[in-house]
Amino acid sequence: IKVRITAKAENDAAAAEILAAEEALIRDLLGDVIFGVDEETMESVVLDQLRHRNMTLAAAEHLTGGILATRMTALDPKQEIFRGSIVAPHDPENLKIPGEKRAAAAAQSARAHFGTDLGIAALLPEDTEDYPPGTVFIAISMQGTRISRSVTLPGALSRIRSYAVISLLDYLRKTLAEG
Repeated sequence: IKVRITAKAENDAAAAEILAAEEALIRDLLGDVIFGVDEETMESVVLDQLRHRNMTLAAAEHLTGGILATRMTALDPKQEIFRGSIVAPHDPENLKIPGEKRAAAAAQSARAHFGTDLGIAALLPEDTEDYPPGTVFIAISMQGTRISRSVTLPGALSRIRSYAVISLLDYLRKTLAEG
């Protein structure tokens, strides 16, 4: 969702003052849902967070099929921060592990494979798991910690894949912001 704030005033300084007050009000209402301003994207915000922390990232894209890597490398073409992605339909070794734990294991595998500080993953439930349609498991692996959760996303599979990328990056953004 994009929110646009406009102001009409007698001069630029007065308009800037109105905009600042309105932005503060909107930030109070929406909280950490706001991730950027102007031309910032979820990807650019996450890359900036990682850059400021001197951290690297890799992904396991069992669900997203390379969408995340495409979006991240568009902003980090030298792969200084986003080091790469494992794109595979599933990991046969982990099929018997429940969803959130399987996502955490996939994130850890990506982190280990690329030698990065962080690994992330987004997976669908296996056919044998009983979850509502649109359920996606997202996970983050960092030194000594693996966290995961499930989200339910709307639409057909192509839309779920796109939403999963944003959900995963937002989960990482909020986790990094917490410290």
